Formats: sequence, C-alpha cells, structure tokens
Amino acid sequence: MMRSGILTMIAVVFMMPMIGTAQSKLSNANIQKSVLWEQGKGKYKNYRIPAVVVTKKGTVLAFCEAREAGDTGDIDLLVKRSKDNGKTWSEELLVWNDEQNTCGNPCPVVDMETGRIWMVTSWNDGKDGETAIVNKTSRSPRLPLYVILMMTD
Repeated sequence: MMRSGILTMIAVVFMMPMIGTAQSKLSNANIQKSVLWEQGKGKYKNYRIPAVVVTKKGTVLAFCEAREAGDTGDIDLLVKRSKDNGKTWSEELLVWNDEQNTCGNPCPVVDMETGRIWMVTSWNDGKDGETAIVNKTSRSPRLPLYVILMMTD
C-alpha cells in the first residue's frame, strides 16, 4: 500500500511541469464558456453531476442530473447537444425520468467503432434517504449499473 502511494506521488511530481505548460497554453487560448443549466432557471430548481462526451461524428453531448432538492427523490437525467463544438446548444432533452425515483450519476461512454453512445447510471427508490442507502436499511438498494443505449450520432 505504501509503495503504490509513493509511486503515485512520484508520477504526480514528474507530471507537474507538463500540467503547468498545458495550463499556460490553455489560459492563452480563446476559450468560450457556455452556461448550459443554471440553478433556479428552467423546469428544475437544481442541476448537478455534469458529464460531457464527444461522439464519433463530433457532436458534443452534455448530460446532468435535474433535481428539486437533495441527493434522493425525484431526480431525472437530461442531455443537450451541440453540433458546432459548443458554440450553440439544443434545448434540453429528457433521457430518463422514473417519476419520484432517483435516476442519477450519468456516465456516458462513446464506442468509437460503432458510434453508439452508452450511459452507465444509478437508480434508487426516491423515498430512500442517503443515510438509509449507505447503512443498507433502505426500502430498495441503490442499483449502480443501469446501462442505457442512448443513440448513434
């Protein structure tokens, strides 16, 4: 255990000059910023847990959780698309809504051979609180490996 920690620390130390160079190049680049979801605006009160992928054809897909309150309850998954490298974005599309249950933690993956977009996500009963889930006293366990075939681009 100690050896892997030392190796990780050594790797980080050797990478620091590269990270600094990359950051300075990025800070000099013309970076465009876009706010895709903003708290209190739109259909939902809160947007969290963003994830972004670029498809085989170059479409940028941005995913997030859409929620009213905390980490459980009615949480849906949304996506927005950009075909111009993030300059403009589509309206949000609903990926998954299971009524009052929690559909969360979007983790999209692009198969660069087939062009298919897969998303690994989690689900739990919306009535179960985080403490009950962690302590394994919930009505239903958190199910971490739902896989959704999104689309091809």
